[in-house]
Amino acid sequence: MTMGEINFHIQRLQALDNEMRSRPFPSHDVQDMRNDEYLASFFANLGDADQFAADFDTFCSTIVGTASYLLGGRLDAIPQRQQAWIKQGDFFTHFPKYRFLAHHWTRFEGFAQEYRTALEMLDIELHMLAEHTQEGGSQQQGDEESVQMSDHIGTDRKQDIRSSDSVDNSKNTTADWKRLKIDHIAKIERIVTVFQIWSTEKFPYAKVKIKILEDADGSYLGVPNMAAKNRRDGSPDWISGCGRSIVAALQSTIIQLLQSIEQNEAHSEEDFEWAAPEDF
Repeated sequence: MTMGEINFHIQRLQALDNEMRSRPFPSHDVQDMRNDEYLASFFANLGDADQFAADFDTFCSTIVGTASYLLGGRLDAIPQRQQAWIKQGDFFTHFPKYRFLAHHWTRFEGFAQEYRTALEMLDIELHMLAEHTQEGGSQQQGDEESVQMSDHIGTDRKQDIRSSDSVDNSKNTTADWKRLKIDHIAKIERIVTVFQIWSTEKFPYAKVKIKILEDADGSYLGVPNMAAKNRRDGSPDWISGCGRSIVAALQSTIIQLLQSIEQNEAHSEEDFEWAAPEDF
């Protein structure tokens, strides 16, 4: 690969990386997919195995995390586990349970834009890694759990680093919980913070709390303590939002909650249900 080709790949990867980081997670499209007349039954059949938003975020996060190494000129530092992961292929190869979407995802503009960007980044990364290996680049094992992003990200973006291996544990001991493996424990999440959201126009008691959880893969989930009741059967329409940063998850959750209130025509106190106080 000539120097000109290398510079071209680096510049393109940087542009795509900036694009991915500046866009919010396509939460609306994820919800639209689940509500789609054709796709809804497939998602329903997954039951508890439906972790589509988190799984797609994991796919994108690993690609963005790998880009940080390449853009920082640290190809040899990429953990072997991470290299092996990206070499497996596209999202549907990693998560075959969602293959029913393979011929339908292009119908959802936000998701399609995010996925196409991720695939182009993946293609560049694989090409650069293959070229580096052919040129005799060392393949060090590295610390598979401790990855530090390069400084090009900027201090205002550090909390939005989207890689499952993106935390330098030598400087941040709070990351240790992400590595815990305990028999009979399926999942561990960290409660990051709780926001109070005020709206005398939309909320029956003016204030709603939104709890933000961090998953072990670095993604964030927002959960409100209030739900609008389904206008058809009266069951609570519990929603959640997700994102690659605390702010993105908060924004997604607020939007989803407001949409649920509007769709279910919830206005009076009787139109809402509240979570148990001890959960917040």
